[in-house]
Amino acid sequence: MTMPCEKITVKCQKCGYVFDDFIRGSINLSLDNFDDEYIDRCMYATCPECKHRMKKSVLIVDKEGVFHF
Repeated sequence: MTMPCEKITVKCQKCGYVFDDFIRGSINLSLDNFDDEYIDRCMYATCPECKHRMKKSVLIVDKEGVFHF
């Protein structure tokens, strides 16, 4: 099951800028057909101020049933 989006507040680890983003606890690609760009947005928060990318905590199950963290 793909978890619904939740709003989160993120503080950039590099510059300290605080911004709103979203997170999904899990994505199941055997059930949902998300494109690579959307999956990248689910996996990383990008600071709008300095463009630093921070990894989010998300479980991805690929089409073969393999878990990725």
